[in-house]
Amino acid sequence: MRNLPTAQIATIGDMPNDILMFKKSGFSVAMGQANDQVKSAATRVTSGLDDEGFANAVERFILGDE
Repeated sequence: MRNLPTAQIATIGDMPNDILMFKKSGFSVAMGQANDQVKSAATRVTSGLDDEGFANAVERFILGDE
């Protein structure tokens, strides 16, 4: 185990069961195809699976300036 502070953990999800994971991480991203409940629980929202949402989230929110 790396003992990372939760503030340094980013999570990405699209299902209602991911909301708890969002609450435990420092930064969360909902996928574009997620329902509104999931999107409102996340820090940011990315594009959907069909539009490379995971890669877009990593490039924009994890590696980028946002």
